[in-house]
Amino acid sequence: MLKSGIKKTYSKRFILSEEALRLIEGVLKRHQRDYSGELVLIYTVYREDERFFQTENIDDVLADPNIGDKKIKRLRLVLREAKESPLENDYNDVVDLEFQRHLGSSFFEEDVQLSVASSDRTWSLTLADELEPQIERTFKAGKISIIWLFFIFSPPVVTLCLRSKVDLEISSWLAGISTTGVLLMTLTLTNTMLNRVKSRILGPEAGFIWGDEAHEYTKRQQLRSTVFWTVIVGVIVSFLSSGIWWYMTKS
Repeated sequence: MLKSGIKKTYSKRFILSEEALRLIEGVLKRHQRDYSGELVLIYTVYREDERFFQTENIDDVLADPNIGDKKIKRLRLVLREAKESPLENDYNDVVDLEFQRHLGSSFFEEDVQLSVASSDRTWSLTLADELEPQIERTFKAGKISIIWLFFIFSPPVVTLCLRSKVDLEISSWLAGISTTGVLLMTLTLTNTMLNRVKSRILGPEAGFIWGDEAHEYTKRQQLRSTVFWTVIVGVIVSFLSSGIWWYMTKS
């Protein structure tokens, strides 16, 4: 049977809140009613303690503790055609949407996979068009990328300063900052532990935010904002102080 739809993977950090999950469910439920056959919406929750459970009720998902080692690491939503016989083992998953939070050290640690496939072309393409914006609303970008840009572009600045005959002590100081920044960036991107600590403290963070985790996430966001602006102000003050000191010593 010929089918139409979408198959797409997003390598993005996401924040899936209760509101976002209910909006996604609303889209799926609406199209579930419009489908020519009988569909069942199934949630599968995978936790960090390697437990999992399935349910057809979104409230069961939102009632999960989602704290400590019971945090959700993967959530799958499936619109599955109901079996005509309980003896049948073959399933036809018309819609398969999965949010996954990895614990590794790759540059893109999280991904969202979307698959829609149906013989009803209009139904499947309309569903994909409505579902994609709701998924993309969960994607988050972190302010920390600005700080990484500072570390990345600091070596050329140091080289320029050296060629411009800036005082040797200032050049050495800038070179030290540049080297330290590059080393920290390299370690953070390649080391699992540092990468997880950086994401948790500075962001961007990915996860499933509801229940107690929603409150903890708000506190971490406040901490990130404080750290970010402290670093920015510190860098600006440091450069201004060095510039003033250099000007006074040259005079």
